[in-house]
Amino acid sequence: MARLQPTPAAVKALFAKSGNQCAFPGCSHILVTDKNLFVGEFRNLLVLCHRHHVEIDSDVEGYAPKSLRAMKRDHEALFADSSFTIQDDTLHRIQDEIGRYWIGVERINCLEHPVPDLSVPIDAEASAMDVIEAINTELERLRSLTDVFSTADDGLEEELRQCANTLGWDFGKYEAAAYYERPFFNRNWLLHNLGVPNTFTKLGVLLTQLKIRVLEMALRESPSNKDIKRQLAESRAELKVQARSAVLVD
Repeated sequence: MARLQPTPAAVKALFAKSGNQCAFPGCSHILVTDKNLFVGEFRNLLVLCHRHHVEIDSDVEGYAPKSLRAMKRDHEALFADSSFTIQDDTLHRIQDEIGRYWIGVERINCLEHPVPDLSVPIDAEASAMDVIEAINTELERLRSLTDVFSTADDGLEEELRQCANTLGWDFGKYEAAAYYERPFFNRNWLLHNLGVPNTFTKLGVLLTQLKIRVLEMALRESPSNKDIKRQLAESRAELKVQARSAVLVD
């Protein structure tokens, strides 16, 4: 699937709902000037003036996704009857700006990284769905790593026993102690058997939710796209299964 950047129709609808004002509460800075110049900035389909775009980007914890969604919803409610429309040439400039941003990021990643052989690759053409699948792949790698750590902890006492025998130490005194007095018995048991599995379970549900939200936005822009419809149906079915069966270990 191609990268899901805003279509002309989506951008027009977005500006109509914005009332041509920054979405930050209390800010009335315009987004498109009388000379038809776009002087705002996009942030996840939230249109802001430059000042508040920088402020939000500089305080990620203070402006969590939930609060940004509420900000967008409240702002658009103020301009539900707005008649503002954006001209086509401004619209094309905005889309060109989005394209130039991603080209710039890819160029920096490929040509300006101080250690190019060790840089984290950024695919500027990746769609939101591509990124979600990449996250799933990395989570599986992380799951494999946690399995390695768990196996290593499970075998820790045996390794100590072999080491003690090699060095001629009396390991019997250690083994005679109560299990709760042996620091290497069931090392990190809570982490391996509760913390890690529960974290992966929650991440799996969250990623399915994210996938559905992305596909729903894509379907609104391309209502006849069969591939999007298929993926959305599969993801919705998957979330229903998770809603019914996903459980946290206790």
